[in-house]
This record gives sequence, C-alpha cells and structure tokens, in this order.
Amino acid sequence: WLTDPDHTAHKFGIGSPMTEKSISLVDGEIGRLLKFLDNEGLRDRTNILVSSDHGFSMHAGKVDLVTLLAQHGFKKSKESTDAVVVGPTIYVENSNPEKIEGIVSVLQKTPEIGAIFTRAEEPGSPEGWVEGTLSFDLIHWNHERSADILVSADWDDAENEYGYKGRSMNRGVAGHGSSSPWDIHNTLIANGPAFKKGIRNPVPSGNIDLAPTLLSLAGVEPLDSMDGRVLTEAMVEGPDPSSVEVDKEEFQVGREVDGTKYWLRLNESAVGETQYIDKTTTSRE
Repeated sequence: WLTDPDHTAHKFGIGSPMTEKSISLVDGEIGRLLKFLDNEGLRDRTNILVSSDHGFSMHAGKVDLVTLLAQHGFKKSKESTDAVVVGPTIYVENSNPEKIEGIVSVLQKTPEIGAIFTRAEEPGSPEGWVEGTLSFDLIHWNHERSADILVSADWDDAENEYGYKGRSMNRGVAGHGSSSPWDIHNTLIANGPAFKKGIRNPVPSGNIDLAPTLLSLAGVEPLDSMDGRVLTEAMVEGPDPSSVEVDKEEFQVGREVDGTKYWLRLNESAVGETQYIDKTTTSRE
C-alpha cells in the first residue's frame, strides 16, 4: 500500500509538479518490483494488479455543513449534538423526521450541494423517504447505523491550471469523496500471463471486483456471499469485452422548494448482478 500520491495531490492538486513527482516515485517502486521478478525468473508467471482507491478532483467550494445548519437553526453550536456532521453525513438527534426534512430543504436550495440521500421510502426503493432525495438502498449504504442524511458536493468538468478536468464543490485544494465521475472512477492496471495484452477494457468494474478476481487467479472459487465479480473479460481465456452485456439505468427525483426546482439523477451500470454507480448529476431552476 503506497499512501502517495494521495497526500501530495490533496495539498497541491492533480497535475502539479509535486504530484507528478510523487507518481513518478510510485512508478519507480513498481519498476523495482518488476526488475526483481525479472531477475528471479518469475515475471512470466506472476500476475500484477495496480489499483487506486478513488479518483480525484480540484475543490472550489465554500460551504461548511456545520455552519450552514447553524445559520438555519438546525444546530445550536459547533459542538452541539442536536445535529452531528461527520464528513458528508448528518446525524439528527432521535432521527427527528421534521428536522431531517427541514435540513434537506436547505440543502436542496444550496447551489454547492449535489446529490442528497436519505433512507428508502420503502425497502429496496430507489427513492428516499424525503421528497427529492435518492435512497441509501440504491447506493448500498443502508446499514442500521447509517446517518440520516448523506450529502455529495456538486461538481462539473472544469479544468485546473494543469489541464486536468474535474471540479467539485468540496472545500480545500483537491480531493475526492463526491459522486462525481472524476472521484468515483479510479485506475486498475492488470498485467501478467492471465491477462490480455494491449487492451483498454470498457466494461464497468470496481475495486469490489478485486477480491473475487484474485481468488479466481489463485484457483479458489469465490463464495456466493461475496460482492463483486471475476473480471473474466480482461483474462486471456475470457470473453471479448465487446460481448459482455452491460445494463444501464437512470434514476431521477425532483422537488420544488421555495421557488427553487431541484433535480437529482443517478446513473448506474450493471454487469450481471454487480452494480456500479457511474455518477450523479444535479440541476436547479
């Protein structure tokens, strides 16, 4: 596990000289590993997968959720427990439904706020119980200890000074954590005797697929209880990627709040039973 270029990119942004240097250093470490495998005669029977855990965006937001809730009377002070903000999540004391609805209304009117999620209207429903929200069930975030509200910053395709696209309305210099495709889509490079060479696999996949794929490479049948799938289309003996069926679906909700029309869309892809969130988009009128 190499923790950089994450820390460097947070501080300096994607494409900055420091971040590029960090990536070069990581590349050197991978090169050192490959050289060892070559020297030991192991390269032709070793499969190597290199993955990142998320994408990255530059940040341009100013909204602080704690301050926003306090300004609208939903939080008495920064330290109060009547509404607790943990990153992009909001826990409301006793899960008070009236207060949750009030907070959601404020969020829907705030331009820097993107997707908003609440508990499902009914089990399995894509719509949240608060009008104009999508559900935790839709994004597989429906644990009993989940917060009352999950918020994603809005985003766009703006370029930073180094020519890299992707901007979210989170605060700070750069980072991740939104449902922007620039944050959701990450990198996976697979090399070795089990994998096809010189292809760019267009079939949706995610880090959830790494464990079953690695087990398959080791000759172990993944348990049915595991999430994810084996990335067979990337393997020498697997199907051509163009033949893999990909189902796409869009979910949309909307609501008018005090003259502001808020629209939220979520795009999802599925390969078999494995689902992938592609992005969310929001608009206001």
